[in-house]
Amino acid sequence: MERVRLIVPPPSEYVIFELAAFKESVKHGAEITWVSPDMLENAPVPKRDFWLIDDNIVLAMRYTITGKYVGFDIMQSDVNDYVMAKQILLKHGKSLNNVTF
Repeated sequence: MERVRLIVPPPSEYVIFELAAFKESVKHGAEITWVSPDMLENAPVPKRDFWLIDDNIVLAMRYTITGKYVGFDIMQSDVNDYVMAKQILLKHGKSLNNVTF
């Protein structure tokens, strides 16, 4: 499994907890990297939270203006931008071992 996590500094307590869990997943073979907003300033990637499954299904997350999760939209067509975004994010992602704030 490959995963890229956007981390907006300073990280919340939940993100710190999540990073600790991710490090355990990496020990068991998961490939997880992180990016910060400044790393993506000029990158042509969707500016929303999404999951890409098998390069052909996108789960585009929806949040309220205050950041509360309210669900997701399923996209099975027009996913090429998300596949390209995955490649860009993986290329620019940093190892979890290098997370510093």
